[in-house]
Amino acid sequence: MCKHAPLPGDWGRHLIIEPDAIFAARYWRARRGEAWAEVSGRLRIGALVCAVCGRRPPTNGSLDAAHLLSEYEMFSVSPAFRDRFLLDERNLRPLCRLDHRTLDAFLGVLDPQRMPRGTVARLATRFRRHEPTFRAFVHARTRFLAVALRDADRSTADVAASESVNLSR
Repeated sequence: MCKHAPLPGDWGRHLIIEPDAIFAARYWRARRGEAWAEVSGRLRIGALVCAVCGRRPPTNGSLDAAHLLSEYEMFSVSPAFRDRFLLDERNLRPLCRLDHRTLDAFLGVLDPQRMPRGTVARLATRFRRHEPTFRAFVHARTRFLAVALRDADRSTADVAASESVNLSR
């Protein structure tokens, strides 16, 4: 917890999966490329307003496509899981940059102790102003993870079933 600015009591404790240090050393960010530009652009253009504050940013580039379940958390399930669900639009929300940073700090993706105290204070104020919406994102994250894990289990079962059919021939 940052000693310079008051933060909500549960700030930064919402990572669904907290990998150990050995795992963290293996993490690498996915190459997003043209597919990411297409998916995030479609989301941002379709929404035009931030999902938290409801404001329209001055430029479309100021609106981010934010992951509910972070790339790091998806990677901690498995790199294949991350690759499969990274561009899933069910896991994306259009957020202005300030709300995107606030959500990441609230979830624990960003560490408030490594940020300037003025930034932490601004994000904490932003969080308090829109707290019900940020808390709703936590519930949406859990629902998305449940759906994604169910989909991954089904596809694994489908692959296993098709392999057993192929072996019996």
